[in-house]
Amino acid sequence: MEKQSKIRHLPFLTAFNRAQRRYGLDMKQDEFIEEGYNVWREIGNQAPVLTRFFTKVPEDFIIELPPGCEFIEGVMIINEPARDTTFDSEGKKDRVLPAYISADNEPSINQSLETSKYGKSVNYVLAGDNAIKITSADALYRDIMVVYRSILVNEDDGLPLLNDKEVAAIAAEVTRREVMRQAFQNVAKKADLLKFISVEADRLMAAAKIDEYINDDAIDQIMDIKTSFDRKVYGRRYNPLN
Repeated sequence: MEKQSKIRHLPFLTAFNRAQRRYGLDMKQDEFIEEGYNVWREIGNQAPVLTRFFTKVPEDFIIELPPGCEFIEGVMIINEPARDTTFDSEGKKDRVLPAYISADNEPSINQSLETSKYGKSVNYVLAGDNAIKITSADALYRDIMVVYRSILVNEDDGLPLLNDKEVAAIAAEVTRREVMRQAFQNVAKKADLLKFISVEADRLMAAAKIDEYINDDAIDQIMDIKTSFDRKVYGRRYNPLN
């Protein structure tokens, strides 16, 4: 988790308790978890932890991903010899730089874990439930870095941890869906309540899609994007946050 002011710390069932207290939701806990999990995924903030690992591309080109991997941010070749390219009357010349100034795995101070200073993006496809297959044939046996995002879960129940706004949004949205279900069964008695909870849920769902806090680091990254830009180079990974 990079440069975030506040981690998710609330158990998933906090939203269930909120829905019961605030909206009088009458629903079994298991039913709430099933519906609430769908709502949580729709919010879109489900994988806040950024992690990376290093490996070599094997003969079958299949890379097994760690447990809990939710999204692949990027796959890059690393540890390539640094080259100094010059041009003269004889054309292009590439000179391999000494080892002491060659590329390494570590980003500079203000770069994201997604960055490899001299890394090149590698093409891949998803393979099975928890693996990827490298489709760049030239990557065979070369060192690569895989950057991925994973979910923060509660060790006690295995359910996702939430922030305050997600708790509020899930409680309201699950209530709206339950009221809507009941409204179809008895329109006359539920219409006014459905109108109220629809407005409430829309507001909270929209709010939950935005991080709780924008800290100084995030503002600095936004200003870097706004005030500076370098051209995308063919075949090189471009990350606007670096």
